[in-house]
Amino acid sequence: MSQTQDHSSIEWLDKSVKEGVIKCFSESDILDQSVIGCGGYGTVYKAKMRHTETPIIMKTLLSNGHGCEEDMLKDLVTEVRTLSLFYCLPFI
Repeated sequence: MSQTQDHSSIEWLDKSVKEGVIKCFSESDILDQSVIGCGGYGTVYKAKMRHTETPIIMKTLLSNGHGCEEDMLKDLVTEVRTLSLFYCLPFI
């Protein structure tokens, strides 16, 4: 991927967080985490939001062992964009 595409992925991610399309939460906002899967890029958990008890799926990313952080962010953007095409979710 070119540096222009790398930069556009990071810009897209920043914009999506600022616009609330992607939400960031602290660990204290999340309850009852249980592992439902692990892979080379991170761990997937089933959990609930603290204040609403809304069930969620959460993915934590590992930043080591898979090249640079920019590559990891590009992969994250690709995954989020793909999921947003197939699922009508209030947020990702």
